Parts: sequence; structure tokens; C-alpha cells
Amino acid sequence: MRRGDAGWRNRLSTGNEPNLADGSWMQFGSKRLSILKHKSPSHNVSAFEQTSRVRAHSMTLDFFPPGSAAWSFACTEPAWRPVNRLLGIVVVLLALPFQGLAQNPSDHQRNVSDCRDGFSSCDRTKLSDAERTALAVADHQNNVAACNEGHRSCDHSRLTLSEARQAAVAGHLRNLSDCKDGIGDCDSSKLTPSEAAEVSTARNQRNASDCRYGMGRCDASKLTPSEKKDTEFAEHQRNVTNCKNGWTDCNHSNLTGLEAHEVEAADHQRNLSDCRAGLATCDYSQLTGTEAGGLANAEQVRNYRACLTGFGYCDRSRLSPAESKAIPDTSAVPR
Repeated sequence: MRRGDAGWRNRLSTGNEPNLADGSWMQFGSKRLSILKHKSPSHNVSAFEQTSRVRAHSMTLDFFPPGSAAWSFACTEPAWRPVNRLLGIVVVLLALPFQGLAQNPSDHQRNVSDCRDGFSSCDRTKLSDAERTALAVADHQNNVAACNEGHRSCDHSRLTLSEARQAAVAGHLRNLSDCKDGIGDCDSSKLTPSEAAEVSTARNQRNASDCRYGMGRCDASKLTPSEKKDTEFAEHQRNVTNCKNGWTDCNHSNLTGLEAHEVEAADHQRNLSDCRAGLATCDYSQLTGTEAGGLANAEQVRNYRACLTGFGYCDRSRLSPAESKAIPDTSAVPR
């Protein structure tokens, strides 16, 4: 049964209930609270006691009106409890308007991320001291990396002396690599004599390779006699391969007699394969009698199977008498 139920006094009545209108019994409780309030300074008063609440083991039946102790404990309430509840409600209501002033955690984390990524939406004023320090460290590290990698975002004025020397070494090595590979912004004026010699050797080797493989950047005037021979041999082999494969970049006039015969045999075999596959590139006039007969026999077998199974193109006029008898008459089949 709950205290809020109507008629609870009647249901729990034992006949020994006190007269709650008589408030004389409250003086004992007030006296004990007064004693707690005027304790000497040397006495350690707990937080529980400072709120004017009496510890459970310090309570006596003096706090309750005369009558059944069990009934009194269950049905009475000290006078200070409603006041404490009211104070708690007031504190909560006063704190509610200030909750809107606090930054949303998700918005704050997004702002931290924007600052880390260098976005214009970053608001550094909303960062804590620890976050501003971490951001400064990350910005410095990113700037050092940008300078070492040669990015335009690099700010050399923010580098320490050691970092500036490191960035200068990285930039020199990057320039040397660009000069050797023939890519990027090569500045030959920044090369040492030994490095300039290395770059010259690398360029010659790259040019020889381009000439050997038929690349458009080949400069034949810079080839050595041995490199020219290697380049001419590579060009000849490349032409033979193009002719054998039937590619347009083929010069038959540069073929030797043996190579021309090999190319002709490759062309004939490729045409026979196209005819067997029924491709439009087949030239039947280039076939030998044996090859043409073999293709005719293969086509006869294919046509007979098509007529027999009903799948594929069937030309009954090309069937032999024996094949025609084996083919069922489909004209009598109802449609």
C-alpha cells in the first residue's frame, strides 16, 4: 500500500496512533539538532550532519510522536526534508539555462578536427589549452614534412636551424633525382661537378634505352657507335614482329628473304584460322585445295547437325540424299 492512497490512515489504524496535531513531540528533535549545530569547532561534523540530517544510528524515538515506533518511522517525515527537496529543485532549475552555454561535444570535436586539417572553419578560441598545444605541435610537424617534400605550403621561417638544414639536404637530393630521371624541375646549377657527371651518364643511358625501344624521345645523334648498332638491331626485330602479327607498322622492304618467308607463312596461317572461325577477314582465295576441301567437309558436318537438331543455320539443299532421309519431316508437325 502506498502512502498516497486515499484512506491509508484508516487501513493502517491500530488504535495507538498519536494525535499529529499535538506538536509537543517535535521539541525533542529540535533539541538534538541544536546540539549537533553547536558542537565545538574541534569536532568533525560530517557532510551529512552539515545538511541538518541526522545519521540513522543517532536517531532515537524522540524524533517521532508517541505511539507505535514502526508506524511512526513509516508514516512520518522530518520537517527538514521538504525544504531540502525544494532547494534541490531550485538548484536544478537555475542550472538548466547554463547547459545551453556549454559547447556540444560533437561540435567541439568537429572544430578540433577542422583545426587539425587546416580548414577555415576552425575556431581556435574554442580550443582548450591542451588542444591548442597539440595543434601547434601538429602544425609544426606538418610544416617540417612539407618543407622536406618540397611542397608550396612550406614556411621556412618557422623551421629551426636543424630542420632548415634537413630541408635543404632533402631539397638537394630531390633536385638530383629529378635531373637523373629527367622529370620534375631540374636545376643543373645546383649540382656539384660529380653530380653533374652522374646526371650526364644517366641521361645518356635513358636516351639509349628510348632509342632501343622506339620511344619518341630518342636522340640518335647522342648514341655511341655500339649503341647505334644495338638500336638498329632492335628496330629490325621490332619490324619483323610487327609484320608477323599483321600489324600496320610493318615495312616488308626491310625484311630478309628468310624473314619474308616466315611472315608469309604467318599471314597464311592467320587467314586459315579466320576462315575456320567464319570471320569476315577470311580470304578464301588464299587457301590451298586441301585447306578449302577440309573447310568444306567441316561446313557439311555443321550444316547436317543443324538440320538434325534444329539448332543453328540449316540449308537442306546442301544435304546429301542419305542425310536428307535421316532428317525428320517437320512439315507434318502441328504448329
